[in-house]
Amino acid sequence: MAYKSKDLPPHVRAMMRREEQARRQRAAANAPPMGDVITITLPLPPKSLSPNSRSHWRVKAKDTRKSRQVAACRTICALMGARPEWDTATLQATFYHYQNRRRDDDNLIASLKAYRDGLVDGGLLNDDVGVTTLPVVKHIDRDRPRCELTITKGKP
Repeated sequence: MAYKSKDLPPHVRAMMRREEQARRQRAAANAPPMGDVITITLPLPPKSLSPNSRSHWRVKAKDTRKSRQVAACRTICALMGARPEWDTATLQATFYHYQNRRRDDDNLIASLKAYRDGLVDGGLLNDDVGVTTLPVVKHIDRDRPRCELTITKGKP
């Protein structure tokens, strides 16, 4: 899947640069190969991807495409060129929001659909059918709101 970095938001490009620098440092230090647990840091999903959103279908399609591309790109960076294509995996999503509000767990999990498809596009998973999603964890981080996906190979 081709993407243009100019289409991505500036904070995503900055995050990708930081991870690329970290990857180069690990490669220079002869870091051990990838294990059975991978953590990918992504921006919070757009509000239009929530099931309760009443946004226009074109806005939702655009946000879905960009979220899927960002997840695929971040997955490729995390894998450092490998394509393990796991058949089964366990997904733990940790949300870091900037405000302390009530958020429905079901809507948070449903808003991750584009990110899960991006994991498949990035080569981590063979298909997202074999993914078991654990309950979400919610934290507050006013400086850096984000979503961290921790993917573990196999079933829980």
